[in-house]
Amino acid sequence: MHIATGLPGEGTEGFRTSHRQAGETAELIRAVGPGAVVRSSPYNYADLGLVILLRSRRDRSAAFGHRELGPLADDGMSELRVTVKCYLDTERSMSAVGRLHIAKSRVAYRIRKAEHLLGRPVKDNCLRL
Repeated sequence: MHIATGLPGEGTEGFRTSHRQAGETAELIRAVGPGAVVRSSPYNYADLGLVILLRSRRDRSAAFGHRELGPLADDGMSELRVTVKCYLDTERSMSAVGRLHIAKSRVAYRIRKAEHLLGRPVKDNCLRL
């Protein structure tokens, strides 16, 4: 079971908007599947709004994702994607990525491997990545 939330709003229209956002958030979590989700519930629209927006045109967002992730988009690369996302979410802090319960040296290795596969530093165009 997952909990999805929208942004706070005022009045009836604010409630409707928040409810729609929560529904879009829940739909995204169902679509990516349990293995692709980095953290557990609750899922907040504020954190996933960009992904939800990109997903609104699946054909274009899939092409964008494959173009930006390159080899990291492959099925066997989920561990690297999770590490890179956590690394970027924590403003490139090796120690903060410890919440994944892996040593800093392992995080550094995974980041170097991802950068090698991407052909560029992960800090370049963080938002796009």
